[in-house]
Amino acid sequence: MQRKIFAEKVQQQSFQRTGPSVVVGKIEKYIQDIDENAPPLPIEVEKSGKVVIPAASYTMGADKKHIKAHQAFGGGTQLNLMNGEGWVTYAIPSNVTFKQSEYMLTALVCSVHLEQQPLKLELNGDGGTIYEIKIPYTVGKWEDTEPIKVNVSGLSTMKFFRKKDPICFGLAIKSFSLTPC
Repeated sequence: MQRKIFAEKVQQQSFQRTGPSVVVGKIEKYIQDIDENAPPLPIEVEKSGKVVIPAASYTMGADKKHIKAHQAFGGGTQLNLMNGEGWVTYAIPSNVTFKQSEYMLTALVCSVHLEQQPLKLELNGDGGTIYEIKIPYTVGKWEDTEPIKVNVSGLSTMKFFRKKDPICFGLAIKSFSLTPC
């Protein structure tokens, strides 16, 4: 009888976990150690002509609700696009020169969802050609996307964004690479 009375008084809410955790797990420890003020890394041009753009080194972007740049696990920095409303723009410095008009673009990404919206690229903000980068399911590991051919003639800015969609999940990006064809 006492069990029945007790069961009737217990509500579903009484079993909800609230307040700080007593045990600090590995993930909580990692999150506590993230340096959100990590300085952006410079754009690098290798001897081969390959241009590497650190993803966290954007010049303009959506508000912090949709994008977040911080120190990456394993070194360097990374950019997190939280959902379909996140976008970032990179200004290409005048000292970065391209030896050819076409380059292959890849992104070093980490995804934990099987389905992802593709990453889109608009060059020079002209509203012209929109390139699309398919995002692989990387099982939480850093992996390059399949390369796409882009025309870099007169390149001054690169804007990356994704379409808002119910299956548009967070995406971590470490860098973008432009390799001569």
